[in-house]
Amino acid sequence: MGAGLRDGVTFYIECSMITIIDYGMGNLFSIRGALEYLGADCEVVSDPGRIFKAEKIILPGVGSFCKAMDIIVERDIDKALREAVLSRKIPLLGICLGMQILATEGAEGGPRAGLNFINATVHKIEPAISTCKIPHIGFNEVSIINGTRMFQGIREGADFYFIHSYRMICDDDCTVAATTEYGIKFVSAVEKDNIWGCQFHPEKSQKNGLRLLRNFIEL
Repeated sequence: MGAGLRDGVTFYIECSMITIIDYGMGNLFSIRGALEYLGADCEVVSDPGRIFKAEKIILPGVGSFCKAMDIIVERDIDKALREAVLSRKIPLLGICLGMQILATEGAEGGPRAGLNFINATVHKIEPAISTCKIPHIGFNEVSIINGTRMFQGIREGADFYFIHSYRMICDDDCTVAATTEYGIKFVSAVEKDNIWGCQFHPEKSQKNGLRLLRNFIEL
């Protein structure tokens, strides 16, 4: 059980320990701060042995697909994630680059294999409208696919904070949880069994982001 503070009132929430993976390319402290605000117990971990034993996992990320995967493979984090997420069915939330590396392959810097948790590829955003600058930065509305657990209690068209230059293209539409328009329609969230991913940053998205994180905490 964790304790949080909201409007000066302490509240309690039943939840598992949430493991935030530290591989040197993530917004660790803002994510941890948001989780603690919601009353979640969390830890920042880089040791694959501890990741292997995790109860719930958040995989953050900011930067290059290739560099992220190089570090994750070098440190055996990929093996720990496969055992925890695919074999033990531990809930996983990938955020921003953390969502992208769930894909089969990324194109940034040349083809590079991802974790292959989601049948998808990652390519640079090429908007059809010249006024849409890359990287895509700021709040944008999200079109939610009905029935997703990730967006439970969040209204259609809610806005979230983005900062990215690449987008995921899913082979299976059933894994798409939400889309966003920015000169082109792109996948802004995925959901497949115990695996969630969001291209936006929920920890920077105010009440909508906090609600999404709470949905993950309560899985």
